[in-house]
Amino acid sequence: MTIPAANGEPVRKVGVIKLPTFYQDFEGRRRNAADYASATRDVAKLLAGFKNDKLDGVVLDLRNNGGGPGGAGA
Repeated sequence: MTIPAANGEPVRKVGVIKLPTFYQDFEGRRRNAADYASATRDVAKLLAGFKNDKLDGVVLDLRNNGGGPGGAGA
C-alpha cells in the first residue's frame, strides 16, 4: 500500500498483514514437519519480505480476529 505525499511529507510505503485468526498445525509441529502451518511462521515470512521491500511501516490488521480457536468468548 502506498500513502500519497501530503503537506511536504514524502510518499510512504506500508505493508499490510491481515490476520483473521491465529492458527497452528499442532500435529505437524509435534511431528517436527518442516512446513507446518502457523500464523507466527507465516507472519515472520511476510515481515522478512517486507524488509526486502524497504517499507516505511507495517500494519497488522486484526479487525476480524476473534483471538484464537473458537473466537472471542469461547
